[in-house]
Amino acid sequence: MASPGGDLEGSSGGTREKIVEQAEELIARDGFEQFQLKEIAERLGISSPAIFAHFEGRSGVAKAVARRVLGALVALGERAEGSDPGEALRAYVCRLVAHLAEHPAHLRILLFDLAKGGAASELDRETDLVGTVCEQMDELLRSGLRGGCFRDLRRDAFAAQLLGSILASVAWHGWDANGQLILRVPIPQLQHEAEELAIALVRREPGPHS
Repeated sequence: MASPGGDLEGSSGGTREKIVEQAEELIARDGFEQFQLKEIAERLGISSPAIFAHFEGRSGVAKAVARRVLGALVALGERAEGSDPGEALRAYVCRLVAHLAEHPAHLRILLFDLAKGGAASELDRETDLVGTVCEQMDELLRSGLRGGCFRDLRRDAFAAQLLGSILASVAWHGWDANGQLILRVPIPQLQHEAEELAIALVRREPGPHS
């Protein structure tokens, strides 16, 4: 039963989770800069003060969404020990494309954040999760370099180049009026195209005697 303030804590997932879910939907529709707490409250049938009982205003909701996006990247970046670097890269790209297609809000947040960067980046403020993502990317690159199957790349630029190429390959299809991703090709084809972009990024140039 809802409290007098409209709290849904007793329902499945709780109020906090539902607020974050609605924030993601609004970001997918309107973009990160446009989502409003008032509309979240209206969608959930709660009062605006109920949101402040769980978050420190709009910035608190934004932080929770940012951590969810980054947490998903961390989960996607986990791979089996000893797997071939090229195959590990392909598998990561396929997982990421499938995730972005299923969660268009994450795609839009990542695009906006990549474009902003620096102090304006919402995601970069979550240094612990950003550090984990960067470590995963760095280990993937280093394993390819150790095995001689990746070309020598700037390690500090690899993550941005890889994520940027994948995000662009998915996002170019555009968005519908409700902020949902438009897919003009089947997801397996989209995954294959993104794989080829990633492999082209790390592919070694043929040697003079190859």
